[in-house]
Amino acid sequence: MLHHAKRAPMGEDVETSGDDLETSRERYEQLLVREILHRVNSEFASAVSLISRTTSRAVSVEAKVALGVVADCIHAQARLNRALQMRDSGLVIDATEYFRELCEALVDARLASTQVNLTLSAGPVLLVSDVCWKVGMIVAELVTNASRHAFGASGGNILVELTISGGTVECRVSDDGSPHKPLRSGQGLKLIEGLTDSLKGSFVQRFEPCGSTSVLFVGANAEARTATC
Repeated sequence: MLHHAKRAPMGEDVETSGDDLETSRERYEQLLVREILHRVNSEFASAVSLISRTTSRAVSVEAKVALGVVADCIHAQARLNRALQMRDSGLVIDATEYFRELCEALVDARLASTQVNLTLSAGPVLLVSDVCWKVGMIVAELVTNASRHAFGASGGNILVELTISGGTVECRVSDDGSPHKPLRSGQGLKLIEGLTDSLKGSFVQRFEPCGSTSVLFVGANAEARTATC
């Protein structure tokens, strides 16, 4: 038997709770982000395909080598984009593995042509996928900013640390480069502020002559816990 949902009579208001509206908004935003990332991945695939066809028609060795370098760069950017993709909502995942994959992708896409080393220090931690993804977006922005502004030709080191204590997740990104100005009110800072607010966390930066440190604190709402070894 087919059951039809009842509709409210014309002219009557349908009550919707604030929680329902918030849930609907979050689902819409997640769907929008997934669609954008899907389109970006498709564009990367199209670019690689075009380069491959062009390489096959190229005559000179120099042209083939140059196109190969471009293809490698696009592959690295595509890998980073995949690493930053939103995971299925509500799942508990291995945060250490997630950040290992993210840092490896950042090395290939952002640091391969530099003398900057990126190190991850993270104990066995489980995080809700939504939280892990948002923290990962912040880490990617901080690492990118440091790689562009903190080092000269001699390079240096960036350290990403992920710890949890008493239900509070702490993610620290530090570098030993030259002092650089705090993030200005551009897209990068707006992204970090927006993600921090959505996590109900706090974000602080410290700049010293020997480098800079950025720390993100996320409270118990992250539903994080130490993994059982």
